[in-house]
Order: sequence, then structure tokens, then C-alpha cells
Amino acid sequence: MSKILFEIKYKVIPEKREEYLNAIQEMREIIRNNYPCQYFVFEEKKYPNTFSEIFICENEEQFDSLEDNQTDDVYNLTNKIYDEFILDRKVTYSTKYEI
Repeated sequence: MSKILFEIKYKVIPEKREEYLNAIQEMREIIRNNYPCQYFVFEEKKYPNTFSEIFICENEEQFDSLEDNQTDDVYNLTNKIYDEFILDRKVTYSTKYEI
């Protein structure tokens, strides 16, 4: 089976950067300790405050479990990040399959 890469990309309000970094650090710890997929957060070098959350899942089952088994902590942090830190609440999602 192919690995799956799932990306969530957005820009953070510059004045909220430090608060965002604290929230995303908490998110990273929760996901890495409770989900089977690998999880990373990257910032674009050329575009400060543009971040990507990257999930790498071993298969379709792991990928499907991301949403199916979402904890309350992740749900609440996701809503906080979306409501308080993301510029214009604009988010793009991308799913890629390994070839």
C-alpha cells in the first residue's frame, strides 16, 4: 500500500505568531503521542507566518483514522487555531498518495 501525505496550509496573523506557536506545540505533542501517523509542522522560508501541518500515514486505514478517532483536545485546539490565529480563516488542504 502507498503512504499518504496530508497537508493543511495557512497563514498566521503576524501579531498572533507567538500564541500560535504555543498552541501548535501543544498540538504536536498530543498528535505525536496519540496518533499512528507521523506529524510535522513547517514554516515556509520565503513567506514568514505561512505554515503547513503535514501528516504522513502508512496506509488508507491510518489516514481515515485521523478524523474518525480525533480526540477532544485536538478538536478544541484545531478550532482555536482556526478561529484565533489563521489569517482570514483561509486554509488549503492537500492529499497526496505515494507512487
